[in-house]
Amino acid sequence: MMIIDLITYDLKVAVLIAVFYLFYQLLLARETTHTLNRVILLAAIALSFVLPLCVVTIHVAAPLVPRGDGGELLLPTALAPQTFDTPEPTTTFLMREEQWWQLLGILLAAGILTRLFIVGRDCWRLHRLIANGEQHVLSSGTKVCVVDAPVSPFSWMHTVVLPRAEWLSQSASVLAHEEAHVRHRHSYDILFVEVLTALQWFNPVVWFLRQELRTLHEYEADASVLSRGFNESQYIHLLMQKATGIQACALVNGINTHRTKKRIHRRQRPCYTCIS
Repeated sequence: MMIIDLITYDLKVAVLIAVFYLFYQLLLARETTHTLNRVILLAAIALSFVLPLCVVTIHVAAPLVPRGDGGELLLPTALAPQTFDTPEPTTTFLMREEQWWQLLGILLAAGILTRLFIVGRDCWRLHRLIANGEQHVLSSGTKVCVVDAPVSPFSWMHTVVLPRAEWLSQSASVLAHEEAHVRHRHSYDILFVEVLTALQWFNPVVWFLRQELRTLHEYEADASVLSRGFNESQYIHLLMQKATGIQACALVNGINTHRTKKRIHRRQRPCYTCIS
């Protein structure tokens, strides 16, 4: 039954994601190798969806026992196929079980379609926002879209989006931060994870993993900015200023208050090493 197979597959994926995330938290979460951690998280998500599709078949050679009369060889009694008389389930029970599976399948499909609709809607909103903005190309080749909407600076695919006030102030560190997101292709990570998250919308672990990946994106961008010689204390002050802005939508890597506090806390640890 296709519904049962789909639900079983999704549950296997959920277990694998939980296992991978547990090992990540135990072994790598405190490490500052942000790029490596990012690759491992993405690989873990992908493997969680691929491994349940792999079927391993093991063939066991069964010894043959002679009949004793020169006849054909037979399978041992213990290995010979046996038939058992099992009482047939009642029709009412089968109908109720099938209805429960159908209900679970409908709920799963409704959640998946809802999440995919939200992702598609956000992609369309970002496309419209960028298409209606004022386009600029910097000497570095970076595309910048200036908008009048009161949003925090963010990047999407190959474009940095800045509110007009930020564009007029020409904040080099903000632009460097968003350019780092573009250079590291963080938007592709987000889109990939958002689509896969739709298939696991019921799994709380996948939302933690999604948040962890976004935080790693910010660590990577921070490291890129500081590697270019920007003052660290001034940069931290800038992060706190920008954390109160309005995020354009859930897809973008806007400066977020929760992630900013976590980043600042980690940057202030004496053992922190900036990895570019």
